Amino acid sequence: MKKVLKISGIVVLFIILLMAVLPFIFKDKIMAKVKSEANKNLNATLNFTDLSLSLFTNFPQLSITLDDLSLANAAPFKGDTLISAKSFRITTDIMSIINGGEIKVNSVIIDKARVQAKVLKDGKANWDITKPSPPATTAAEPSAFKASLKKYSISNSYISYDDQSIGFSTVLNGLNHSGSGDFTADVTNLETETLIDSMDLSYGGIKYMNKVKLNYKAGFKLDLKNAKYTFLENELQVNQLFLKFAGFVSMTKEDIEMDITYAALKNEVKDFISIIPGTFTKDFDKVKSSGKMEFDGFVKGIYNEKSIPSFALNLLIENGMIQYPGLPRAINNIQVNTKITCPGVDADKTIINVSKLHVDLGQFPIDAHMLVKTPISDPDIDGHVKGNVDLAAIKDLIPLEKNTNLAGKVAADVSFKGRMSSIEKEKYEEFYAAGVASVNSLIYSSPDLPQKVNIAAAEMKFSPKSLDLTKFIMSLGKSDISATGSLTNYLGYALKNEKITGEINMNSRFLDLNPFMTDAPATAEKASGEPSTAANDVSGYIRIPANVDFTLNSTIGQLIYDNMTMNAVNGQLKIQDQTVKLNNLSMNTLGGNVVLNGNYNTTSDQGPYVTMSMNVKDFNIKQTAKTFNTVKKLAPIAENTTGNISTTLNFSGQADKAFNFIYPTLNGDGKFNTSIIEIEGFEMVKKIAETLKIDKLKKWKLDKLSGSFVITKGQITIAPFETKIGNYKATIAGTNGLDQSINYTIHMDVPKSDFGGAANSVLNGMVAQASKIGFKGELGDNIPVELIVTGTFSNPKVKSNLKQQVSNAMNDLKNQAEQKAREELERKKQELLNQANTEKDKLKKEAEAKIKAEQDRLKGEVDKAKAEAERKAKEEAEKAKNKAKDEIGKGVKDLFKKK
Repeated sequence: MKKVLKISGIVVLFIILLMAVLPFIFKDKIMAKVKSEANKNLNATLNFTDLSLSLFTNFPQLSITLDDLSLANAAPFKGDTLISAKSFRITTDIMSIINGGEIKVNSVIIDKARVQAKVLKDGKANWDITKPSPPATTAAEPSAFKASLKKYSISNSYISYDDQSIGFSTVLNGLNHSGSGDFTADVTNLETETLIDSMDLSYGGIKYMNKVKLNYKAGFKLDLKNAKYTFLENELQVNQLFLKFAGFVSMTKEDIEMDITYAALKNEVKDFISIIPGTFTKDFDKVKSSGKMEFDGFVKGIYNEKSIPSFALNLLIENGMIQYPGLPRAINNIQVNTKITCPGVDADKTIINVSKLHVDLGQFPIDAHMLVKTPISDPDIDGHVKGNVDLAAIKDLIPLEKNTNLAGKVAADVSFKGRMSSIEKEKYEEFYAAGVASVNSLIYSSPDLPQKVNIAAAEMKFSPKSLDLTKFIMSLGKSDISATGSLTNYLGYALKNEKITGEINMNSRFLDLNPFMTDAPATAEKASGEPSTAANDVSGYIRIPANVDFTLNSTIGQLIYDNMTMNAVNGQLKIQDQTVKLNNLSMNTLGGNVVLNGNYNTTSDQGPYVTMSMNVKDFNIKQTAKTFNTVKKLAPIAENTTGNISTTLNFSGQADKAFNFIYPTLNGDGKFNTSIIEIEGFEMVKKIAETLKIDKLKKWKLDKLSGSFVITKGQITIAPFETKIGNYKATIAGTNGLDQSINYTIHMDVPKSDFGGAANSVLNGMVAQASKIGFKGELGDNIPVELIVTGTFSNPKVKSNLKQQVSNAMNDLKNQAEQKAREELERKKQELLNQANTEKDKLKKEAEAKIKAEQDRLKGEVDKAKAEAERKAKEEAEKAKNKAKDEIGKGVKDLFKKK
């Protein structure tokens, strides 16, 4: 017996150990299987931080828990998280995993899920994430997963559904839903329970439900084989309105057949009133009411692409009264008769008939009726509203939040009758629209509003063509606004969601927007500069409607927004094609002036795309950095800089839903010029001074700068520009990125006398080393220094080529000395040559002089001899002449004597 017990104990222990070990043995296999199967078949990315397995939680089933599950969309919804959950647990048949066959899923438990479902205008849904299957060449293999669900639940969750194609949206907050049944059977009963803490529902820009509480307990008969689902016992509670459904929904091929009826379970007037936004309070169960109320309807027929089922909604309230606890007066004489009907097939056959709507707010009656036919093709409307209410009486009729003040008079008397086609064809004479709505001396303040609202006067006049704002004078605390303008096609906008156009001229002496700003959740950034998924949760992304074409001409004396004060604000804002366009928006701010032109484009679900052209004059640099986070991010040195800057800047980039720029998308270019500026306390500047051992460089004073820059994927590149840092000539160029990384090159001419002791020791040591090898000389007054600055702005790394530059300088001196020696040698050579040439010339001249003197002497003697010869010849000739003369004379005489 002891042996049997011992063996049994060992077996039990072995089983327990096996249960503990098996999950870890197959953990990696399961993780790989889940991710590969999902990402292989989905146009999205499935991820989770951890996977845990246990055989103890749901023995003998294996429990698989995925922590921090997320399913991220791909384009065109890239950046959105379709589904996230704190915990996602399924139970499976462990033997199906071990055998490697079909994995049978028995239950699904989801905790703290967040679902964001979207449909774009073109009908594209973000949950349509399954990849198209390739053409089948062989018989398709069965899926590795098989649902044999018996239980599922989702708790503490949030669901958002936004269908832009039909203008419908709803938000479910605090959702808890569970269901149980046998989904493996052909026919089974499903029991469900749904609790929603808060539900909002909007359609066509109108909020029909606001923070409504919902509780739905329902049973369904599921004919899974024939895809027919029948309502069993069920009860829907919406605030205090209780409804019951009956009938079925059947899905056959592409058609959906339905036959559903619904009706209010109770007929108290206050039950229906409770679903009207703003009327439901925590003490609503104590509200008194009387009168007759009926609310019912049906949906019956076939729904497909070509047909809709017939439907009807009926609401009747006769002689209704409602009085809130603690208030002295009741809302009396509530009369409502509303029927919405459609015979089916064609939605254009729908008729909306509010034949009676009357209520007495104390002594102030309000009457209205509305009939709409052919709402799809050509709305044919006949409506009228008339009333005159003193708002001060409201506090006696409807409970207002504590410390809420409401006063003023509202009046309206407006009628419409005709077809929309008359408006579209501009045949305004065929459409009747007339009346006036006005507000006078309205005062409203509440704890929810940061400033008291005071509308001194407002008046709108209705005509078939336009709605004219003839007067609007309002103050918000110390702020004031006055406006006039006109809206056209307002009826087409209200009834057919057509484009509305208009122009408003707004003036304000002082406008402070800060009290009305809401804090958006901080956006974490990834190392790449892309926003984390936390940005996707921001609900403050303002989308511009596509069907609005609106121009706002504004003149504002002083505008305060965030930490900016802007004066003399003038310009135009044009809303068009889901974009806000700035046209020559000019303002004085940050010590200077700026003119803006650009676009704020909201066509993307991910956030706005911004293109901007800025012409800035004399902005205070330090104040600009404190004001604009983008400037602080791209040029953090600005925070430590005093002086003014003027710049022309063109840039574009994608922002996230909190309007934080995604820096890798930033691109642009520009030019800048500055006044004399000073930089002090910046880590990079301090590091440069430390590297060069020059204390005066801890504070930079730069001459007026001018240069250009380019922004590429969030990285700014500054083209080389020349300046003076104190008395040092400098050239600066480089880049810095959104991750604070820097890569700058700075060339400076530094006087040798400005170097610190350590640097001078280096200089003198190099000169001493050079003298040992025979170099005799001195460095010049200025040493050219090149600095390479890398690292980050907060932790810069500075490298100097001072030694190399000194060595270069000494080589230059040596080369200069050698050149000088060569030049001196050449000079002396030339001097000697010149001297020799001079002596040669002197000897030549002396020889030439002696030759000339000899020649002159010889010439003299020759001339003298010649002269003497000539003289003697002359004398001889004279003698001969005279002798001849004498002889002739003697001859003559002798002749005469003979005769």
